[in-house]
Amino acid sequence: MILGEHFDLIIRDAMIIQEHEIVRADLGILNGKIAAIEKNISEPAWEEICASGLYVFPGMIDTHVHCNEPGRTEWEGFSTATRSLAAGGVTTFLICHSIVYHPQLRSLVLTQNKQQHPCLRA
Repeated sequence: MILGEHFDLIIRDAMIIQEHEIVRADLGILNGKIAAIEKNISEPAWEEICASGLYVFPGMIDTHVHCNEPGRTEWEGFSTATRSLAAGGVTTFLICHSIVYHPQLRSLVLTQNKQQHPCLRA
């Protein structure tokens, strides 16, 4: 950090989940990015959050999400699925269509697969 500069946010005394360990530390945010993870950040911040007893996880990736849209949106649609993912800490996801529930989509996918893969052609 540049001398005299403030962090935008410091999350104090958090249990921070890292690749190979969990550390109790402060997390300094500057310009929307993690700028420091230290035992006790001494630089000032515009805002601070006491996270004692709380965990900070990295954003998670879910590579298999079914949103049931188009189709069964009364059960779960794109809006409810994405809100649930965000609430659970998921920052990136890949949608897998539930073709079992969508006859038109199932037919389209099977037709495309047959056209693209010679061993599937009848």
